[in-house]
Amino acid sequence: MPGVTLRDSATTIRVSSRALADGLVPLPDDVRGGIATSGEVMIEGTIGGFPFRSPAVTHEEGFCLALTPAQQKAGGVQSGHTVSLEITRIGDLPEVRVPADLLEALDASPEAAALWVVITPMARREWVRWIASAKQDETRARRIEVGIDKLTGGMRRPCCFPGLNWVTKDLVPPEETWAQLPGGKRAPA
Repeated sequence: MPGVTLRDSATTIRVSSRALADGLVPLPDDVRGGIATSGEVMIEGTIGGFPFRSPAVTHEEGFCLALTPAQQKAGGVQSGHTVSLEITRIGDLPEVRVPADLLEALDASPEAAALWVVITPMARREWVRWIASAKQDETRARRIEVGIDKLTGGMRRPCCFPGLNWVTKDLVPPEETWAQLPGGKRAPA
């Protein structure tokens, strides 16, 4: 697909693509993997450092991520401009995909890796969101270093990171940025 590049690791898929009108971002066929070609597939990740959950749909342009206006605004997505996104979860997988740089750091620290295995999936998701929300490479690298140190010391969650609500504060409310997973349940309001 012209204008779309894909850099894949075992845990995170990084895509650069030119955004189309109506909030559609074409995805390479490789992203789909073994997923059915018809209907919606839910995708989670970050776009411009902003976390999202949205459907990927089959469209005349191919397999596309369908972003809401709120997601486009928060992620800085403009029609005709190239956007970069990290896909960390496709479908209804039970675990968040760990970014390659964090995975390398965990491999280098047996103590941190041992705790990583026993913390909850929600805690792992918070660590990944905290690291992925960094806007600069230097900040991301520092967060990985600090995170490994904290995990080695027994800290099960990133301190002072309230997750999605913090990332979306003053941009858009969570109900506008996260589409419900198929079969998922929403918390009571």
